Amino acid sequence: MPFISSPNLAYSILPPASNTDDFDDKLFSGSVLRKALDETLSALGTTWKEKIFEDLEHSGIKFDRKSKYTVSQIRQTLQTLLGEDGAELLMERLKKALEK
Repeated sequence: MPFISSPNLAYSILPPASNTDDFDDKLFSGSVLRKALDETLSALGTTWKEKIFEDLEHSGIKFDRKSKYTVSQIRQTLQTLLGEDGAELLMERLKKALEK
């Protein structure tokens, strides 16, 4: 986990990777996830957002009303694409978007 350190200061800039809860087991439709991910990924810019959506779809995620996925499934796919730290940063934003 990355740390910022100075002679008098050391702290983590990321939330703990084990910071998961029942939220990870909640089911959301693909269309709801698409809307929340669109909001979440917008901070990365259009090119990265489109690439991540393409990779999610290539991994089998369908963004329709009939398909249902847990947050954990999205987390695992993002970890494969972006690594654990990158996925965790996006998952915090995704959780906020889904809780709206």
